[in-house]
Amino acid sequence: MGKEFFAGFYLVAGTIIATYLFRAMLKKDEIGRIMARALGAGLVAIMAYILYLCTNSYLLMSMANSVMFASVDWSLFFLLQFVIRFTRSENREYNETKIAVAILLLDNLQLLLNPITEYTMRYKVVEMTGSKYLVFRMQWPFYVHLVLCYIMVVWIIASLTIKYFKVANFYRARYAVINLAFIAVILLNIVFLVIGGVVDFSIITYAVLSCFLYFFVYDYKGTPAANATKAYFVEEMNNPIVFFDYEGRMLMSNRRAREVLSLAENENLGEFLKNNSYLKLTDEREQYFETTLIHKDLVIYFQIQYKFLQDKDGKTIGSFFVYDDITDKKRALIQTEYNANHDILTGTFNRNYYASFKKMIAEKELYPVFGAIYNINGLREINQNYGVDTGDKILKRLAWLLQQFSRVTDCVIRMDGGEMALIMPATNEKKANEIYRKIERRIGTFEVSGIDVTVESSYFYFEDTEDFDRIYEEARRDIVEKKKREKG
Repeated sequence: MGKEFFAGFYLVAGTIIATYLFRAMLKKDEIGRIMARALGAGLVAIMAYILYLCTNSYLLMSMANSVMFASVDWSLFFLLQFVIRFTRSENREYNETKIAVAILLLDNLQLLLNPITEYTMRYKVVEMTGSKYLVFRMQWPFYVHLVLCYIMVVWIIASLTIKYFKVANFYRARYAVINLAFIAVILLNIVFLVIGGVVDFSIITYAVLSCFLYFFVYDYKGTPAANATKAYFVEEMNNPIVFFDYEGRMLMSNRRAREVLSLAENENLGEFLKNNSYLKLTDEREQYFETTLIHKDLVIYFQIQYKFLQDKDGKTIGSFFVYDDITDKKRALIQTEYNANHDILTGTFNRNYYASFKKMIAEKELYPVFGAIYNINGLREINQNYGVDTGDKILKRLAWLLQQFSRVTDCVIRMDGGEMALIMPATNEKKANEIYRKIERRIGTFEVSGIDVTVESSYFYFEDTEDFDRIYEEARRDIVEKKKREKG
């Protein structure tokens, strides 16, 4: 095989580098410009070597070798710039030093003058299969050239290796592949220098290296990294998530789901639904549920979204459950509803609840209804003479007493000021009188902060809520009359 045969391979390599050089030149970022410089220097090295393979002239072959070695200097230099920028997370400029450029220029000068001086390396012409090749013997200046090259080589490999161990496993491929490709180029070059071959195949591997450089910077999609990132994101979400495939096998669950839902290993969809009976699935593609779960002695409110996953053809590929923790929202709503219907001071129901409670009695026909009104005597005077705090304590005490002796089905309502109502739906007269007597024994007179407190009471009864307001007002007037008689 003649030199022309090898030149064809190098021409293909040069075409590949030229293609990626053109694509890199279209990039507007700094790393694209540095990559273009490195690829440009590599392309010059390839073209110089093609010239070497396309001639038998001693002078042209010698000049081509010099240009090739000088281009390798700059290719490594720009590769080093590229690697430093590529492996650094911070966005800061890398400025080549004047000293480094001066050293490379001096090295280039002695390489380019070698065809005349042969001071750097001496050549011996050998002929094989009708073609002439140069076998060179290195002089000490060439060893300086090698030292410069290998310093940059070690720096490049070290930077990529350090970065490899600093990043997560699923990002390491980017740095490992570039490093391995670069090491392959260098090893081939070392083999060529050691055995004294006639054709340097390490130059052709620059084409492969250029492919890896461009791909792992610009065309690299990082599917494994993206999938791992998504999995990590899902795993660390505070909301439980469970995925099933189209056959009902569990594909994935995150940490929160395993903790809160106590998932069994390899639990399928049927078992999952059986263990979580609040999920009543239908044929709808998207459904919502609400439930309350206890985890680590905490009550957690969840809104659950269930959804089919379908491909573009509408075929089911799986399903998932997302548990949205709405505990804070639910508690805020409960608190809002509580505040709307309860007296903040005493904890009893307030006047807002009065209408809805009457409606509930009517709808459920909880008749007969017995009730009582309790009104604290002299509350205004107590507030004036002893302070509002003392009056508040008296109100709380009365509310507590009424709640203590009433049933869970009864309703204690603070209607206004010192007036509270006890309403007992679905109660017979005997039970109502029993409750009245217990309360009277405790609130006839009671003491708060050294003050003897008395309470006036009035009782009522009705069998239809339409009479509720009228009968209640009559009971209130009865209390007013009692207080007037006591004052008179």
